[in-house]
Amino acid sequence: GDFANINKTFGKDDIPDIYLEISLGDRKCKTKTIVDCVDPRWDESMDFVLSGYDQKLNIKAYDAKDSLLDTNHVVGVAEIAAGELILSGGKKNVRVPLQVKHVNTGAYIALNFELCPLISSPESYENPLKSSNDLGGLMTIIVIQAHKLPIPKEEAATCVNVTCGMKKFTTGVVAYVPEYDGLPGCDVLNPFYDTIFEIPLDLEMLMKKIPSVVFELVNGEKQILGKLEVPYTEFIASPNATTIESRQIGDAGAHLDFHITINGIKPASVIKSSAVFEQAKPGIRSTEEAKIDSPQNVRTVNSQPTLVDENADTSKLHITMVSGQGFKTTKKRFVKDIPDVYCVVKFGSSPKTWRTSTIKNNELPIWNESNDYTFSNHNQVINVEVFDENSNGKDDFYGSFRVTVGQVLLDGGMREVEISRDGKLTGLFINVKCELD
Repeated sequence: GDFANINKTFGKDDIPDIYLEISLGDRKCKTKTIVDCVDPRWDESMDFVLSGYDQKLNIKAYDAKDSLLDTNHVVGVAEIAAGELILSGGKKNVRVPLQVKHVNTGAYIALNFELCPLISSPESYENPLKSSNDLGGLMTIIVIQAHKLPIPKEEAATCVNVTCGMKKFTTGVVAYVPEYDGLPGCDVLNPFYDTIFEIPLDLEMLMKKIPSVVFELVNGEKQILGKLEVPYTEFIASPNATTIESRQIGDAGAHLDFHITINGIKPASVIKSSAVFEQAKPGIRSTEEAKIDSPQNVRTVNSQPTLVDENADTSKLHITMVSGQGFKTTKKRFVKDIPDVYCVVKFGSSPKTWRTSTIKNNELPIWNESNDYTFSNHNQVINVEVFDENSNGKDDFYGSFRVTVGQVLLDGGMREVEISRDGKLTGLFINVKCELD
């Protein structure tokens, strides 16, 4: 791109001093300023957390001020969906034109990227980061369910506040609704929150040491039912830096199920298969040859949710239970018992529970059954329990799984998820599909 025609506050012949601000989700990074150059090249890497294909990578190009009388002013903006970068293929440079008031300026930013998987190794967050644009890893906090709330159910309107240092989050509210009382999955005294929060481990957090995680169980606007603190030293010492527990919260007998895990990031140089989105270095050149070889590196970590945007617009989410596999015929009292599989689906804190039909006598059940829910962010969790229906007696529980909308969308809209039971994988799989309307 050619920045030679950029207008400055003083002097038509003033050569621009270009720097970029690049953001994805709640994270914003800034390049160095290339002084007196119409074809700047940065070769800087930046790390972002990716939670969905439709997330927008936003770029602003600035001409830096030359004096106290001058001001930094925007010389062009651009945006590109994460999915477009991924579909463009691997580390190939992607050129994004800069615009002013939706008109192309003739300049562009060249990006390349990699998807970097999250790993259990602590190396990336235990070693010093090179710059504030780098991430050392990702902390994931899942608020699953509370039990035995010490309040009348008619007064229940509970949520969980989560604090980790300066980061603060809140689950959705689970409130008593008379018409839902008694329905499966609608016990407001044992409410499911199923909400995931992610905290990128950036330079500032790692320099201060990772803080404890504090859960606060709240009813209504002011009634605090209890607090629970989990020190960093505790969950980092757990196997794979993962803690999944149910603990008492408060003094009245309530318990909270939660999950805390810390992941490192696999170095880009050894990536073979990608589970993290990496943005490349933005490079701006004026010649055709330069346009090809001057990328700006952006690296993104593929996870589920980033921070929940409470003001995000809502839309309709179409969830389809597609099929299952791995189910086996067993012998019961000298009789072959061929699986009769059905699923019970719950979405986030929605009180609506949905049951698929039962596929009789089939080791490879196919449902292709759908339901619609209100979608607000990629962190919303799809909670599925899988059963074998029995004509006599209680149905057999195969197990369950949780998956976020963002995870499914990152797999192209359909994901095969393995069922677990009592914390162990079962070798049984369900295909779930998500479509946004």
